[in-house]
Amino acid sequence: MKPRLYLTAAALALAAILTACSSSPNAAPSATSSGTASASQAAAASSGVAQARQLVAAAEKDPTSVGVTEPVGKPIPKGKTIAFMECGVPTCTSYASILKPAVQALGWKFEVIPAGISPEQVASAWATVARMLPSAVIGIGYPRTIFQTSLGVLQAHHIPVVECCDSDTAGNGILYVAGNPAQVAPEGTLMADWIIADTNGQAHALFVDDKDYPVVGAALTAFQAEMARLCPACTTAVYEAQTADIGTSLPSQLVGYLRAHPDINYLANGVDSMATGLPAALASAGLTGKVKFIGQTGDPLNKNYTAEGIQAADVPFAAYESLYRLVDILARYFAGSTADTQPTPLPIHIYTKQNLQGTNLNAILPLVPNLVSQYHMLWGLSS
Repeated sequence: MKPRLYLTAAALALAAILTACSSSPNAAPSATSSGTASASQAAAASSGVAQARQLVAAAEKDPTSVGVTEPVGKPIPKGKTIAFMECGVPTCTSYASILKPAVQALGWKFEVIPAGISPEQVASAWATVARMLPSAVIGIGYPRTIFQTSLGVLQAHHIPVVECCDSDTAGNGILYVAGNPAQVAPEGTLMADWIIADTNGQAHALFVDDKDYPVVGAALTAFQAEMARLCPACTTAVYEAQTADIGTSLPSQLVGYLRAHPDINYLANGVDSMATGLPAALASAGLTGKVKFIGQTGDPLNKNYTAEGIQAADVPFAAYESLYRLVDILARYFAGSTADTQPTPLPIHIYTKQNLQGTNLNAILPLVPNLVSQYHMLWGLSS
C-alpha cells in the first residue's frame, strides 16, 4: 500500500510559468511586476474561497425534489418478489431498511440475500439468486464482472436487475443503475468545497480511497478537480485503503501516515465507515484539532460525530433517493410504462453541526424530507 501525492494541475502550471520566467534572459521582473503577480494570485485565491463558501451554503439547505415528476400512469401489479443483494460493508447493510417499506408499499415481497465482501462471496450469492428466480433483483456495490454468469441466467428468464452504487452501465441484463460514479462525483466536489472554505484556502488534504468501490474513485477525481479549480495553492495526497481494514486497522494506518506527513491538516474519507475508531486514534497521537476530517455517506455514527463537533462535516449519499428510484424503475417496468426511465440527477446536501441539531442522528434519512410522499404520488398510492 503506497500513498500517492498529487500536486494540483494548477500548482504545476504555476510552477512551470515561474521557472520559465526566471530562466528567460528577457525576464527580469521588477518589484512592481512581482507585486502585481502576487496581488493577482491573492485575488484568485480569495475568489476561490468565496466560491467554495457559496457552494457550501447552498448545499446546507434541504433539497426539495426527488427529480422525477412523471407519474407511472398505469396500474402497478402486486405480488412480485424482489431480491436484495446486500453487500457486507456496514453502509450497505442499512439499505435493506430503506428498500423494504418502499417495496412493501407496492404489495411486493422483499427478500434479503447476504452477498458478503469478497468476489467469491458475491459470486456465490448471485448464483443463489439465479436459482431462486425472483421477480426482480436489486444489486448493491459490486460490478457485473463478478456475477456475469448468474446475470445471464436472470436475463434469459427476463428477470430485471437494477443496481446502485457501482460502475456498471445499463444494458445486457441490467435495467438501470443509480448512484453510479457520474451521480456520486458531486459529493467529492462538495467535500473539496468544504475543506477549501474551512481552511480559508490553506488545505493540505489526504483523501482516503478504496479501489474496491469505483464510486469512491469518482468522488476522488471530482475532489481533485475542485481543489485544482478553486484552490491552486492546496495539495491533495491519496491513501489507498483496503476494505478489510475499515473498522479495524485503518485508523492506526492513517495516523502513521499523518505522523510522516505533518503538513496534512484535513482527511477526506471516501466512505464514512473509514472514520470508525478514527477520533480515538487521532487523540492518542495528539492530532485532535490539528487534523480535521470530513466524510461522505451520511452514516449515523458520522452524523453523531458531526453534531458533536468531532467530525467537521459530512456529505451524505442520497441513499433514499437512489434506492427509491430503483423501486420506481421496477414499478414502471412491471406496469409496462416506458416513461421517465432516464438517469436522474441526485440531490446534493451537506451535514454540519448546525443543521443537524434537532434531527434523528441515529438513522439514514431522505435528503428530500417528503421523498416518500412524492414517490407514493408518482406510484398512484394514497399516501
